[in-house]
Amino acid sequence: MAKNSLSPRRRAYAVLMKALMFVSAGLTVALVAFLVGYVMVKGVPNISWELLSTAPHFNAWRAPIDNDVHQKEKWAKLGLDKLQARLENFRAEQLNEKAVRVTVTQVHAAYVRRPVIRTEITYTIYGSGDVRVNVQFMPLRQLTWLPKLGVQLAMPLKFDRVMWFGRGAHENYPDMKMSAPVAQYSALVSEMHEPYVRPQENGARQDTRVLAVTDILGNGLMFVSEKAYDDGFSFTCHDYSDQALDEAKHTNELEQGEETVVSIDYRQCGVGSNICGPEPMEQYKEYLTQGAEYAFVMKPYNRQLGEMMTFGRIVPEET
Repeated sequence: MAKNSLSPRRRAYAVLMKALMFVSAGLTVALVAFLVGYVMVKGVPNISWELLSTAPHFNAWRAPIDNDVHQKEKWAKLGLDKLQARLENFRAEQLNEKAVRVTVTQVHAAYVRRPVIRTEITYTIYGSGDVRVNVQFMPLRQLTWLPKLGVQLAMPLKFDRVMWFGRGAHENYPDMKMSAPVAQYSALVSEMHEPYVRPQENGARQDTRVLAVTDILGNGLMFVSEKAYDDGFSFTCHDYSDQALDEAKHTNELEQGEETVVSIDYRQCGVGSNICGPEPMEQYKEYLTQGAEYAFVMKPYNRQLGEMMTFGRIVPEET
């Protein structure tokens, strides 16, 4: 039977079985076939695209900026740049004939370090191909203010274009965003990079309501903010990894990677001016004291199906 001829019930069941397979294989992030296989694009018969090359995973690290000079050692001491996930609980249930829900609870710690954060990520997978992602962060001990909280995923490198409705067009952070009006923007992934003399965190956009990452034909993946710290999530999209950015000492050492790396963040901390002045103001620091939560919907997207903002308003009802 062709993939696109599966009934919603059979498609949801196939997704659930793939999730169980990945957990049994020892993978601690289980987002099913949607994340590692092929996803139907609604309204386009007989065509599918590989959208994700790695599953969303927790990320609390950013390649330190110059102004993080006095804070980065505290972050490294917590092991935020080397976090490993341990599966604490996995739960899967069929909600109805068109939806399944997968909940993954993990604790995160660097090797031989005390755990720092527990995450619970709930994926509600619909027969339409939409996936609602709800992420909860819970501190496991007293923490200093953090560089960011969010999830990161990777897409094949051919997805090299971005469109978003949020702040732009230039990069912006919580304490330097008022010069970036909210509107709809588009760019190549390569244009999202800011070439600082020393490679470092760059290119974030705040208050993003809708983001689409596509290939040259307009096929790709859309992210729709549903629950956020401010007026939408913060995101970065680059053709290199955080590790490559962190390791490069000069701009010429930063080379294009093999994937498009997308970060969908609950929040990043501000940038401040601590290399020669004060830290970010308190309201722009990211503290995790009592837990935090955000949610977004991932949708297969084809530009031929409609305008980004029109298509972004169509999300499945919560089950």
